[in-house]
Amino acid sequence: MKKICVIATGGTIVSSDSGHGLRPELQGNELIDRIISYREEAPKRLEAFLSEGKLSIEVKDLMNIDSSDMQPENWLMIGDLIDKERDSFDGFVVTHGTDTMAFTAAALTVMLKGIGKPVIMTGSQLPIGFEGTDAVRNFCDAVFAAMGDAAGVYLAFNGRLLEGRYVTKIDSEDFDAFAEVKRRYPDTEKNGERTGEKTGGQNEEGYEYRPHFNRKVRFISLYPGLSAEDLLSMVAEDTEAVVLELYGAGGISTGQRNLIPAVQKIIESGKKVYAVSQCLYGATDLSRYEVGRKVLSLGVSSLGVCTREYAIVTAMHEA
Repeated sequence: MKKICVIATGGTIVSSDSGHGLRPELQGNELIDRIISYREEAPKRLEAFLSEGKLSIEVKDLMNIDSSDMQPENWLMIGDLIDKERDSFDGFVVTHGTDTMAFTAAALTVMLKGIGKPVIMTGSQLPIGFEGTDAVRNFCDAVFAAMGDAAGVYLAFNGRLLEGRYVTKIDSEDFDAFAEVKRRYPDTEKNGERTGEKTGGQNEEGYEYRPHFNRKVRFISLYPGLSAEDLLSMVAEDTEAVVLELYGAGGISTGQRNLIPAVQKIIESGKKVYAVSQCLYGATDLSRYEVGRKVLSLGVSSLGVCTREYAIVTAMHEA
């Protein structure tokens, strides 16, 4: 029998119309009861696993919030629970609102280093109970994935299993709301070779729980017209780390509005500066162009292949 822990945190999947808009209301067990009531193939299979003793589900109602209210303190609550219950379950499912799910997936990937078990996040674009909801498919897929062998943090959404480190939300309405970006061919083969392996960020040997996030981080995306004075004004005195989202592989203005002096001043003030690309695919490579090498020589850390969500969370963790 597979023992799965479902950690309920709220989100659209458990929402109903309050008369003032959608609001999370259902508890975890109520969600599961409603999902099993659907006479579709996936919930029938889920119910069969439960009735045949192949699966047991224990629900932990941790919070019931709109994911717009998800904060680093909430990430720690989720991480603490998974760490505490790690040896008691074969896998975990975290139900979550979609708007900040990519941030939480990144945070759990960082916290649960080498977890060695499936941690599957899921949610929906339409609440359970709404006609045509995607909640049923997504939740069932998440449970089935948690019963499997894919160790690490993933999202189960719209029939796909996406790696938490590389996932970002790309659509506010369509059921295909998330993409696994940065790697061009994460789920396919090209020229007979697999171009992306799903590891959930868990290549490391041995489990280590790392519960730390510093909120004193600033994220700044460059744009034409941004001056050195503008950049410095965005960084508060008590800021401890800055994530700069650069052009292309790592471009930064060095001409009419030269940003290099501002970056140098930020670093000299004792703050750590990270670089990530604005592009959805490909890596940050500060060594490719002369402009990139200028910031690299100042001590800026390139985060390579990762999303902006993972970049921000990494800076918060290391600050």
